[in-house]
Amino acid sequence: MASRGFGCDRAAMTPPSLRPAPREVRAAYLLIGRATRLPGKADRPVGGRTILARELAAVRRAGLSPVLVSVLPRRDRSTPVLVDRYDCGPLGGLACILEETREPFVLLAADLPFLPATALRTLRRAFDGRSVVPRDRAGVPQVTVAIYAGVRRRELDGLLQEGRGLRDLVDRLDRDGRVRWVPASGLPAESFVDVDTPSDLRTARARASRRRSRRPINRDGASERERGRPSDRR
Repeated sequence: MASRGFGCDRAAMTPPSLRPAPREVRAAYLLIGRATRLPGKADRPVGGRTILARELAAVRRAGLSPVLVSVLPRRDRSTPVLVDRYDCGPLGGLACILEETREPFVLLAADLPFLPATALRTLRRAFDGRSVVPRDRAGVPQVTVAIYAGVRRRELDGLLQEGRGLRDLVDRLDRDGRVRWVPASGLPAESFVDVDTPSDLRTARARASRRRSRRPINRDGASERERGRPSDRR
């Protein structure tokens, strides 16, 4: 006689205390593509620092180790660089990462000048072994501000051969119950402000200028908030 447990979800039957703990997310991979609408956008200055420098600072403040994934060869003295040999968008960058690691990781587009470290910490706290993908206020999945885990190389290769994108992979993971969604209310809205065009760059610079004008500046040129201290000491 077949066991009554045959065909059941073994994970659901296992007491939580006996389930293996999810691996910790320790790395963040930043995708640097060709950016045909705004070439070299990651190295464009916004608020006195390049977009990439601002994003790397947020990654490190969140306790993550950054790695650059670049379509074009580049050198960086402080950050490891992978060359994206696929050159077919974020899904190709993800394929390169999976050739280097099987650990869960944060995936970021390198065009997010206002990404706060708090957003990355929120994603890490939400990680339970599944991929973690936030939605913006319009309900759109933000697939390049996300954690990826348990992606199978076979399914990724199939999508690459079909010319699909990262959204298609997330849809597939979601159908299999392998995505944990984070609502827009869980992350600051500025987490998703990206720079894709010259117009976006002008808007980002104006925004950074307004933010700087509202902050007290120290002798070294850093605002109290940027130094990690409250502006009011009582």
